Amino acid sequence: MPSFDEYVLNIKAPKQKEKQAVALSEKPVSPELEATSGAEEVLKPLNPQNNIKSDVILNLDKFQNSNSIFGIVSKEDGSALMDASVDLMTFTKEGLKSLKSTSTSDQGQYLFSQLNNGEYLVQVCKPGYITANSAQITLRGNQSLSENILLKIDSKAYTADLGGKITDGETGLPIDNIIVALYSIINSREILIKSTLTNNQGMYSFSLLPPGDYRIKAASFRKDDA
Repeated sequence: MPSFDEYVLNIKAPKQKEKQAVALSEKPVSPELEATSGAEEVLKPLNPQNNIKSDVILNLDKFQNSNSIFGIVSKEDGSALMDASVDLMTFTKEGLKSLKSTSTSDQGQYLFSQLNNGEYLVQVCKPGYITANSAQITLRGNQSLSENILLKIDSKAYTADLGGKITDGETGLPIDNIIVALYSIINSREILIKSTLTNNQGMYSFSLLPPGDYRIKAASFRKDDA
C-alpha cells in the first residue's frame, strides 16, 4: 500500500477595498414656510402678524410605477458572491447605458426598485471573474422580477502557480517519481483537479490555479509498502 502525506493551503484573490456607504442628508424645511393649496404647491413665507390656515390635499399618482428587479449572484460552487458590482442597464439608441449601480450583500443579494416600465438588462462583474449579463428583462405595470446570475472564475485573472519539492524525511534527499495530487476543497468535499510526478530533483508544479482552497497529497510505492 502507498504511504500518504497531506498538506493544506489556501489561495485567495487580492482583497478589495470595502466600499463606504455615503449617508444622504435630508434638507430640512424651514419652520417659517408653509405650503398653500392650489394647482401648484408653492412654499411662501408666513406673515407673523396673521394666523393663516391652509389645507393641503395630496393625490397619489395613479401612473406611478413600482417595478423592481432583485436576485442573487453566486459562484460556480453555488455559494454567494459578495461585493460584486451590479449595474442596471437600459436600452438607448446609442446602445446599453448604465442606469443604476449597486453591490451584492454578504448573501450575494441585490435589488433595484422604483423602476419605470421598459426594457432592462442586469450586468454583474468582479475582479477575478468573467462579467455576466442577464437576459433582457421587460417590466410592465408594478412587476417584481427575480433574476439570479452565476459568475464563473476567469482562469486568466488572479491565477497562481504552485510548486514544491519532495524529499526523504530521513536523508533529506529529493525523491523522484512521487505521485502528487492536487484537490480542490468545495463545501468540505475534496475534488481531484490535477496530478503529476516529481522529476529527478523531486520537484513538482501546478499552474493557472484560480482562487480557492486546495489540498496536496503525495504518495509513493516503496519496497517496504508491499
